[in-house]
Amino acid sequence: MFTRKIVVIVLAVVVVGFATWGLVAALTPTYITTEITRKEWERTINIQQHRLVEDSDWSLPWDHESYYTTREIHHYDSKKVLEGYDEDGDPVYRTERKAVYKTMYHYTQWRWVYARSVITTGRQDGDACEWPYWGEVVLRYDEREGEPDERYAVFVTNKGKDLSCTLDYETWDRLRLGGQYSFKLYVGRILKFME
Repeated sequence: MFTRKIVVIVLAVVVVGFATWGLVAALTPTYITTEITRKEWERTINIQQHRLVEDSDWSLPWDHESYYTTREIHHYDSKKVLEGYDEDGDPVYRTERKAVYKTMYHYTQWRWVYARSVITTGRQDGDACEWPYWGEVVLRYDEREGEPDERYAVFVTNKGKDLSCTLDYETWDRLRLGGQYSFKLYVGRILKFME
């Protein structure tokens, strides 16, 4: 019986040791130097539209258009109530919850909200060499441009796998197709470009 317990403990220690070693190995970054095989880019201009929207809150904004009210549960107040005593003479309490109601305002309000996007994409590889540009924006009378967004990525092949790394535009622009660059590899994917 004692020997079986020792065997179980030893096996558990071995299993935990291998699991820990595997986890550390997986989480430890490795470094590779490899060739960039493809570059991709995407630029997005988000368009907002001025719309009358419905919303609700516990207070009424000053610039609302119309509204109506309802009484709704805002929160619960809890208190302990003495229920009696147990066999040892200690008090036994129960918790009572009481709903607290407040006025909920349902209103309409003019807001700038997301309406659509103008997206341009491209790639640079052996077949194409498309340079980033912003798409043409044609606004309606009730629209405006929102915050633009842009994404730039390079692709490499490592041990038969396609891996990618997202970069800022300046770094992306100076890295060349076919060039050899160093990357930090983390859990089997590119984590960071090494300057």
